[in-house]
Amino acid sequence: SSLPLFLGKAPWTNYNNYNGMMDEVRVWNVARTAEQISSDMQYILAGDEPGLVGYWNFNEEPGATTIADASGNNNTGTMRNSASLALSAAPVSTPSPSSWIDYASESFAGGDGLTEDTAFEIVTAGQLAYLASCTISDPNYANGKYFVLTGDINLSAHEWVPITMFRGSLDGQDHKITALTIDAAADYQGLIAQAGAGAILKNLTVENCDIIGGRFVGALFGSYEAPGTLTVENCHSSGTVTATDYVGGLFGDVQGTSGGAARTITNCSSSCTVSSTIAVGNHSFAGGLMGRSIGSSITAEAGNIISRCFATGAVSGQSALGGLVGYSANSSVINCYATGDITGNLTGLDDGKGGLIGFGSNIAVTNCYAAGLVSANTGFSGGVIDSKDAAVSLCQNSYYNSLNSKG
Repeated sequence: SSLPLFLGKAPWTNYNNYNGMMDEVRVWNVARTAEQISSDMQYILAGDEPGLVGYWNFNEEPGATTIADASGNNNTGTMRNSASLALSAAPVSTPSPSSWIDYASESFAGGDGLTEDTAFEIVTAGQLAYLASCTISDPNYANGKYFVLTGDINLSAHEWVPITMFRGSLDGQDHKITALTIDAAADYQGLIAQAGAGAILKNLTVENCDIIGGRFVGALFGSYEAPGTLTVENCHSSGTVTATDYVGGLFGDVQGTSGGAARTITNCSSSCTVSSTIAVGNHSFAGGLMGRSIGSSITAEAGNIISRCFATGAVSGQSALGGLVGYSANSSVINCYATGDITGNLTGLDDGKGGLIGFGSNIAVTNCYAAGLVSANTGFSGGVIDSKDAAVSLCQNSYYNSLNSKG
């Protein structure tokens, strides 16, 4: 409406004006649930909450005659009829950092999720948070369902709470999720906490993320541990990822628990800076793309297959550090490369630091190279693969920069 908004006065009369005090006045253009109202009513808002169109907190200096709109919508108010500012006793305080769960929508933009052609459509941060909230309420919610992003999503306004368990299909349609922020001590952090058997993730970029977590942390998901398939195609990340251990730029840990199914990672990349904060005397399992990769066997039918992937971010920690993968077993790595520097901080462990893979067991590496600087205070550092056992079956047509690594 173009009509003026009056607070404490009816627009059609100058009589019966409000005689009292007011503070923290908010106007929304969305219907808010009782839970949302109660969660905010005693806290100062950031001003950029979805749907907030007017916010007057009356924090001006005494004597001010205009009141700024803290929502950023420039709805400046004017004090009238001898109204004045006074010290407020309103029970409001600065909140703990809010999460997107508090601002989740109540539905998706469209679709029914039953088929790829009728996938649930996600176009706002609130709708993405709605998916997370549904999986928090029911970890099986996403099983077999289809979801698509129909626009870029910015998560800068609030801290992200991960999608708890995902066994469905998410197609980003080449859109970006930017400014995903997590600062938590809990394990399993990322856009998705845990991916499950049959999960399909494709055509999605997590850009400029800032993630701090416990164990099993990655920009796309923290962990996969299941007997079934996993398909990840054309997914990418940038930013910083920090965790205790099992940490990667895109994935924290991918572990197949039985034969008969393969997990494929194709055309994926990360430029994230990856850091493990594990205490001295422990392994980090940290990699530029993935912290740890374990298949149920090295065969194409049951292994982890990483192909046409790369990582460019620096990796640091104690041991089991790789430019692409920190620890890899029963896995094939094909047509991949890593250029990030590797910094290891621990002496004495033989699970070392590799330009491509930190530790390898029963793996096949083909047509790969590593160009990052591998530095460590031990003799256990390698150009392509550092520590490896006798079961390493193949390493061919793969190269490293001998000026940067011990070999």
